[in-house]
Amino acid sequence: MAGVSAPSELDPAAEAEIPALSGRIEPWREADPSLLREARAGRPGLPLFYWESPDGEVVLGWGTVAWFRSRGPERFADARAWITRLAAAATLTGAPRGPRPESYLVALGGFAFAPDGAWGHGFEPASFVVPRVLIHRRPDVGTIRIVWGRDDDPAAGEEPPPTAPRPGFTLEIPCGALDEGLASQEAWETAVAEALRGIETGAMEKVVLARRVTAALPIGFDPLDLLDRLRDRHPGCYRFLFDFGLGGAFLGASPERLITLRGVRVASDAIAGTAARPPAGHPRDEAEAIERLRGSAKDRSEHEIVVRHIRDALAPFVTELTVDAEPEVQQLRRLLHLRTRLAGKTAKGTHVLSLAERLHPTPAVAGSPRAAALEWIAEREPGDRGWYAGPIGWMTAGGDGDLAVGLRGAFLSGRRALLAAGAGIVPGSDPSLEWKETEGKLSAMRDAIEDA
Repeated sequence: MAGVSAPSELDPAAEAEIPALSGRIEPWREADPSLLREARAGRPGLPLFYWESPDGEVVLGWGTVAWFRSRGPERFADARAWITRLAAAATLTGAPRGPRPESYLVALGGFAFAPDGAWGHGFEPASFVVPRVLIHRRPDVGTIRIVWGRDDDPAAGEEPPPTAPRPGFTLEIPCGALDEGLASQEAWETAVAEALRGIETGAMEKVVLARRVTAALPIGFDPLDLLDRLRDRHPGCYRFLFDFGLGGAFLGASPERLITLRGVRVASDAIAGTAARPPAGHPRDEAEAIERLRGSAKDRSEHEIVVRHIRDALAPFVTELTVDAEPEVQQLRRLLHLRTRLAGKTAKGTHVLSLAERLHPTPAVAGSPRAAALEWIAEREPGDRGWYAGPIGWMTAGGDGDLAVGLRGAFLSGRRALLAAGAGIVPGSDPSLEWKETEGKLSAMRDAIEDA
């Protein structure tokens, strides 16, 4: 089995300060968004981070003691190098297995879809933060809290007291040039038809076309209210909130795991192939929809492209790689997806970002062959995807981590929310049906915002 290369030297363009950190770890009781509400009271610009996996693992935090930002093709390697050096300069007390900062130093953040994509407001091509206060709950282990401080801070390792409470929460920086792309059905269907012509010529096997729309936010809108709603409605998804404290927030409920690494155990999901889920209370209709999706040659072909990519990308680094013989049907609130699970073991010392770098972007969000699909997207898809469809989640200095694909989310800024959804275009795609698919994907966030 081939090894994964060691972290590279930091890119000169990377903003990656390496402060000396000190922290203390202690058992904790709870890990839910109510802690973020309490922490935010009286600190309206406080950075907030929340991550919850479908199996109940939660990582949340607030404040910032270290922040990594980078761009370009080396951004994954830059991020690995940054957190490795950060752990080497950190001290930790109270750890049950001794002072091992590399196991407990957790950074939350992610990457834009493209090496130079960005939304601003902290959402750079690569951004990761070590929160001042971090709470981590693992269902099989328990919950801990770690308070980090910088050694040059007189209050290192102490959580700052809140100031006077201030009700409500408002994102104050205007949205800027977040123009809608392919928002009209006519423009969308024209683009899909053009993609199909490119596929017919043999230039591509598949390409994922994405469209963007905006929604108005009510006065006094609170992203944490929206997070609560997403947690209730989408328990089978990754629920997330990233707010760097600079006037923007990205939150959502993604159904798609990119890569999970725990020790040497690796897991990834291939998700592609979509159908509408009938309304609740119609079990016969739902059973028929599931069987149609399983039997759809078009959807099975699209799905197999993604499975093949993930299997081939992981194979050089993963032994005992298992792949589901048949895809299962993932049942979400309004949609059904074909899903194949992949799992195996990797070499000790492998970092989750090394695997993520090989996988991203999968054909589920880009296409195949990847280079041709990305060129088509860059030339014909209006605007910048930002963090939409990029890898998001958390990592440790020791290499563990959990990253999902940044789907079914909204970027909030000012009084506007930017939503995006895509569809995989393959032979047999119908432009009007692909439009309906994106409408179904957009509905998760649209409904939650409208109910605010």
